Amino acid sequence: MTRFRACAVAGVRYQHAVRSATFGTRGGSRGRGVRGVRSVVVAAVLAAGASLGLACSADETPMSDDLESDLTSFRSSADPLEDRDFADDLDRRFIRAASANLDEAAFSKKWDASLESSVLFMRAYPAAYHADLLQIPTKRILGAEGLCFGDAHPDNFGFLNVGGATVFSFNDLDDAGYCPIAFDAARYFAVLRLYFDEKDLSAEVLEQYVDTVKDPLRAVWLTSSAAPDWAAVRASVLADWTRGDSLALGGELSALEGPEREAVLRVAGADPTLSTYRVLDLAAFARNAGGSGGLRRYWLLVEKGSGAATRRTILELKETATPGAAFGRHSKQLPIASRLTTLKSTFWGGSPNDDYFHVSLLGGRFLVRDRATKKSVKLDPKGGKATIDVLRAQASVMARHQSKYWRSVKKDDLRAWLHASSKTLAHRWRDTYEAAR
Repeated sequence: MTRFRACAVAGVRYQHAVRSATFGTRGGSRGRGVRGVRSVVVAAVLAAGASLGLACSADETPMSDDLESDLTSFRSSADPLEDRDFADDLDRRFIRAASANLDEAAFSKKWDASLESSVLFMRAYPAAYHADLLQIPTKRILGAEGLCFGDAHPDNFGFLNVGGATVFSFNDLDDAGYCPIAFDAARYFAVLRLYFDEKDLSAEVLEQYVDTVKDPLRAVWLTSSAAPDWAAVRASVLADWTRGDSLALGGELSALEGPEREAVLRVAGADPTLSTYRVLDLAAFARNAGGSGGLRRYWLLVEKGSGAATRRTILELKETATPGAAFGRHSKQLPIASRLTTLKSTFWGGSPNDDYFHVSLLGGRFLVRDRATKKSVKLDPKGGKATIDVLRAQASVMARHQSKYWRSVKKDDLRAWLHASSKTLAHRWRDTYEAAR
C-alpha cells in the first residue's frame, strides 16, 4: 500500500472513529455521565488523529490536481447549529487532545495565556474548533467543502507586501486546508461576536458578507490611504526589535545558544533563499498565546545588498504543526510540497518565493517569513466607522473567495444559518472559557 493510500485509509478510519465515539452510544440520553465517557473516547481518538495528521502531512501526492474537483457538497438549506447538536463537552481534556503537538508544560502555558479573554481563548485553538464540529451531521451543514482559511477571525486579516504589490487579505496560513466552508465562515462571525460583545455591528458585517457572496460587485475595499508605507513598516520593526546590529533581548526575545543556535545557523547558511542574507544576530522568540502559541520560533536579524542598496530586516522561523482544518471534516488535504504555493496564490493572488516558505530544522518543519511584509489594521473594540469599514472589507475578502461554495444556498438561508450558528458557537466557546477561569 502506498504511503498516500495508507494515510487516506487511516484518515477515513479516524473520522469514522470520531463519529462513532460521538454518536454511537448516544441512545437519546444527554446525561453528563454518558457525555463524560464519550469525551474520554473522543479525546483518545483526537490524540491518535493528531499523530495521524503529523505522520501524513509530509505526503506529497494530491488527491486531485484540480482544487475544485472531488469536493463534497452538503445541503442547500439546513437548520442552524444549536447547543443540543453537540453531544460532548468542549473542555480542557478535549482541547488538550487536539493540541498533541505541544508537551504538557507548553500546553499549560498556552492554556493560562489564552484565559486573558474569551476572544483570545477561542482564537487559540483552531484545531479543537474543527475537531469539535465533527459532531455535526452533514444534514446540518450548508454549502460545500472548499479551501478554508482555517482560522478566520478579525485579527488574521491585514495588509501584505506580496512581491512588491500591496494586498489586503487573510494573512495567516497555518491552519488553512479543506473543510466545510460553512464552518470557516461561522468561525469568523463567532469570534466577531466575542470581539465586540455581540454589538449590532456583527449583523452589519454579516450583511456585507452575504451581499458579496451573491454579488461580488458589492464588495467594499479600504481606501488607498489605508495602505502602509512598507519602508516605514520595516523601519518601525527594526526600531522596535533591534539595537544597532543586534536584536533587543528581553521580554519575548531571549539569547539562543548551544546546539539550537548552531542548527539555525547551519540552515541559514545552507538554504538557497536564506543563504542570500547575511545573519547579523539571532534569538529565540517565545509566544504562549494565540493559535501558534507554544511553537518554537527563532528570529534572525539579516541584511543583503551593499552600500545605499543594503536592506535589513527580521526573518522569523516559526515551527509548523498539523493545520487546524485537518482535524475536522474534509475529503482531501493539500500536499505539503505545494501547500504554501497554493495558499499564497489562492488567497493573495501571488506567490513570492522569498517569503513564506518552509525549511527543515531540528527535526521539524519551520515557516520562514519576513516580519516587515505584514501589517495588521488596528481595530477599536468599541466599534466606530473606521472599524466597521475594516470589518466590511474583511467580510468582502472572505465572501469573494467563498462565494463559489455557496452557489446552491439562497441568500436568506445563508444569512439565517450563519447568524444563528455563529451565536451558538460563540456561546459554546465563551461557556468553556468561563468554566476554565
